Amino acid sequence: MDDMPLKLHEKYFLSINDDDITLDKYSEVVGKIERALNEPTGKLSLAADDGLRPWWQRFVFGSERYVRSYLMYEWSGNVSGLIFHDENASEYRAMPGTQLNGLPERDKSQITFGEGVPLETRFCMSKEESLKAISEFLKTGKKPSWLKYEFVR
Repeated sequence: MDDMPLKLHEKYFLSINDDDITLDKYSEVVGKIERALNEPTGKLSLAADDGLRPWWQRFVFGSERYVRSYLMYEWSGNVSGLIFHDENASEYRAMPGTQLNGLPERDKSQITFGEGVPLETRFCMSKEESLKAISEFLKTGKKPSWLKYEFVR
């Protein structure tokens, strides 16, 4: 399966906090993300319909369509965590250019990516740095090359 450019999918799946939204236009996705990022705390994820599965995969897996995950982002105050996914759903955790010191425990404890424990400090970024990365990603469809990443799976 070829990797489809971010802006050319027919459907997008956006999760903002606990609200799941399906959108048809990329411009609507960008608008919803921009509005969500103005909140002092939150979480979001972006995925897209990546086309019809072959008949045998529909039969075996029960899912008619491929879903391509792009990113997950959580933030609280000035602390954030950012994960990008490749076309195989592999996870790349973004690492800050400069290690944050004196992180407010209250903010850090809000960033878990559903794992039940706070994000490790080495993956905590300033909200400013992560917003710059997300903005670049939304324009180019590629994870920013100026960030360092740890491949997780």
